[in-house]
Order: sequence, then C-alpha cells, then structure tokens
Amino acid sequence: MDVKGQFPVEKLSFQAILERSFEAIFIVDLQNHLVEVNLSACNLLGFTRDELVGQSVFNFFIGSLKEQEELESEEVLVRDANGKIKTVEYRVIKDLVPNYKLLVLRDVTKLKLASEELHHQHQRVKLFSEVTLKISQSLQLKEILQTAVTEVQRILKADRVLIYQVLPNGTGVTISEAVLPEFAPILAIEFPEEVFPEEYRELYADGRIQAISDVHRSEACLAECLVEFMDEWMVKAKLVVPIVQNLKSKTGQAKDSNQLWGLLIAHQCTTTREWKDFELELMQQLAPQIGIALSQAELRENLEELVAERTTKLRQVNTNLQQEINDRRLAEVALRRSEEKLRLIANGLPVLIAYVDKQQCYRFNNKAYQTWLGLSPIKIYGAHLQKVYGKNEYHNIREYVEMALSGQMITYEKEITFQDEHLHTVNVTYIPHIDKQEKDEVKGFFSLTSDISDRKAIERMKDEFISVVSHELRTPL
Repeated sequence: MDVKGQFPVEKLSFQAILERSFEAIFIVDLQNHLVEVNLSACNLLGFTRDELVGQSVFNFFIGSLKEQEELESEEVLVRDANGKIKTVEYRVIKDLVPNYKLLVLRDVTKLKLASEELHHQHQRVKLFSEVTLKISQSLQLKEILQTAVTEVQRILKADRVLIYQVLPNGTGVTISEAVLPEFAPILAIEFPEEVFPEEYRELYADGRIQAISDVHRSEACLAECLVEFMDEWMVKAKLVVPIVQNLKSKTGQAKDSNQLWGLLIAHQCTTTREWKDFELELMQQLAPQIGIALSQAELRENLEELVAERTTKLRQVNTNLQQEINDRRLAEVALRRSEEKLRLIANGLPVLIAYVDKQQCYRFNNKAYQTWLGLSPIKIYGAHLQKVYGKNEYHNIREYVEMALSGQMITYEKEITFQDEHLHTVNVTYIPHIDKQEKDEVKGFFSLTSDISDRKAIERMKDEFISVVSHELRTPL
C-alpha cells in the first residue's frame, strides 16, 4: 500500500516544531504505517525519510506497542539500518490529528547501558563487601570460599562456579563449588596432571585470563584431551581467572612473588556464551580477595603452629618449674626437719648456742638462754647485741665480735651473772660463718658459751692445796 503523500501536511501547523524536535517523532496511520517522520527519527533508525515513509512500524520495532495513556512511557527495542538493536522509550499520542497517532521516541540505549553498569558495579561492590566481611569476621577459609563461588554464580547466572586448587605434585582438586542441580558436581574430585599441564600453570602464574565462548572453536586453542574433559562435564563455555598468592617462608623471605595457588572458574553448560566485560572484571577483582583470604589462612596456620610450639615449650618450662618447686618444697621440709633436730640437740646441751649475722643481730638462740640468762629466744630473735646486753657489756665484747666478723675464730673467758644471781665464769668461742660460694664472704658467726665455774673452782682448790703443801714442806719440823 502506498501511503506516501496521503498525510494532510497542511493540517500540520506544528511542522516547524516537528523538524526541530530532538526526540524522534513518527506519524502513523490506523494500519501502523509510517506517513511522516522527522530528522531525529531518521537519525535514530539510520534511514532517509523516503525509505521510512510507507513502511510498517513493525519492520523496525521488535515487539508490540502498548496503547497506553499519553503521559505514560514504555520501552521497546528497535533495529536500525545496520542491524544494531537499540532501546527506546516511547509515548503514544492519539487524536492530535484525526485518524493518525504520533509515536514520540527517545533513545535510552546509553542510559540503559549506564544503568546496567551501575547495577553490575553495585553487585560487584556488594560481593566484595560480603567476601571482605567474611574475611574479616570468619576464621574458616572454607566458608569464605563458598561465599565467593555462590555469589559469583548468582551474579553471573552461570551453571557452575568453582575454585580449583593446584597441588604441588601437578594434580588439582575442586575445593569449593556452586552448581545448578541438573549438572554433576565436581567438588573434591582430584584431577590428573594432564588436565592442567605445566605450561598452562606457568601461563596462569603470569596472569593469564581465559574467556572461552565455545570450547569447540579452534580459537579456544584447547588441547584435544581438555576438550574431551570439558565434554565429560558438559562444559560449553568457560571463564578462568588465576588466583595468585605471594607466599612467604617462615624466615619472612618471599619464596615466589607469582605463586599460582589455583583458579576461579565459571562454567556455562546449557549453551555457548559470550562473556561480558563486567563479568570478566568481576572475576578479576574477586581473585585477589580470595588470595588475601588464603594469605590470612596461611598466616593463621603458621601462627597456630607457633602458638602450639610456644605452648609446648611453656608447658615444659612449667613442668620444670613445678618440679623445681616440688624439689624446693621437699628440701624445705627436709631443712625444717633438720633444723628441728638441730634445735632439739642444741636445746639439750648445757651450753649457750647462738648465731649472729653480719649486722650483729641474733638469728638463733637455744633454750639455755632462757634457763641461764632469762632471755627468751623468741624475744631476742633479730635483736642487736647491744640491745640484748646493754651498752657497757657490748663495749666489752665488741672487739671479739668484730674480729669474728672479719673471719677469725675467737675464744675468751669472762664472768657473767646467771638468772640464779650467782657469778659464773664462762668460756666463749666465736666461729665465723664463711660462704665459700660467695668468694669467702663472712655471713655471720656461731657463738658457743660454756659454764666453766666448776672447773675454775677445782683449779682454785688445786692451786690452794699445792700452795699449802709447798708451805708445809718448807717449814722445819
């Protein structure tokens, strides 16, 4: 049907406005044929006015148009002259011109892309926040990795997302996986070295990223055995990003700045798939976060080993200390028993026995001090010699005390009044206490005082007897 020229242009008093509008305007008859378009409409679709007028709107529009109220807007896809699909926002204006309706279109393709990018960015930020929060809050590496694969699968809408750990012997194992129920899981399955040969490991260690839309395409450059492996697990497209970790030895020196720990992999099993830039960026940005979690886990493991080692040493030290304490307690018990025996022996001897430290204070006195001198051993314990004997008596013995504290053994005789108020002659001996382990330092002295009054009386009687006998012998009969 030829509709060119049938639109009453003379009725379009707004022709000038139509041509100057930045929005694409289509005038359509009741059969949905274009009868007039403006320059913006031609630019939108990439056709001239003559190429558009007379065409059905559905030659360019993908989908149906809704006959909504004039103030409401809807979205529809259109295909331009180059086959490019664009998203447009449109309004339908009816009854402005009898038997015709106006379609006002605005190209929102860039806005849609920007909106999608913001949405993807929001998803990435949310995922990173969740993973980072897991890293900071959780001590369980397994929980962190499972969160990562689950969220990536949800955002990418992939059939399977997994984390593959490369083992030192060249084999590998899937340690975390999120997979749709209709596909077989490969969690905990260990794969031979042929699945991931050494040359592949070197490439990924250098940061290689693979986005394969079809594993059977020659451009994928996959070895035949790997393609067979993909077919076995129904993989048609895959996205692979390396997980690189800077491992440090216990000495603190880096072993390898590009140590390949494993791979973050997304599988599409239902159909081939062209991976989008944001999907690749998502995987690229997440892999380092996983590396951080791994480093934290290794650091925690090393710390736990160090703590266990230190704990073992501390337990041994505590055991040794406890043994030493027990030995000291036994020694103290033995010493107390020995002291008690010595005290019993000392208390049973008819002599004054005492120990004086180098500050000239009593540290031991036997019971004879009480019975002979009326001095309680408890009361004079710690007291200075001058306080016990008085200033005058102390002056008399001070010379002997100082000689004993200089390391000399001293013996002298003196007369003292006992508790019975009788004058007694005593023999006093001071024996220095010399510590051989402390460079012959004098710690104090032992004092031994014996009552020699009886012996002195016998000696006087003997002297008197000899004197009498001598006198009688010298006197003539």
